[in-house]
Amino acid sequence: MAHHIVRYGLLSTAQIGLNAHLPASRESKTSEIVSISSRTIEKAKQIAQTHNID
Repeated sequence: MAHHIVRYGLLSTAQIGLNAHLPASRESKTSEIVSISSRTIEKAKQIAQTHNID
């Protein structure tokens, strides 16, 4: 059975997203965070760069 990767966007830079969802995605073999949003573009870009999210 082939494993498919679910790619999704994180819709917050709040602590729950950064401390729960992001680490869980990194540990998963079947999911990947490919985008992130925040109240400000600067914060989204900073978090994306820190966590290698394109």
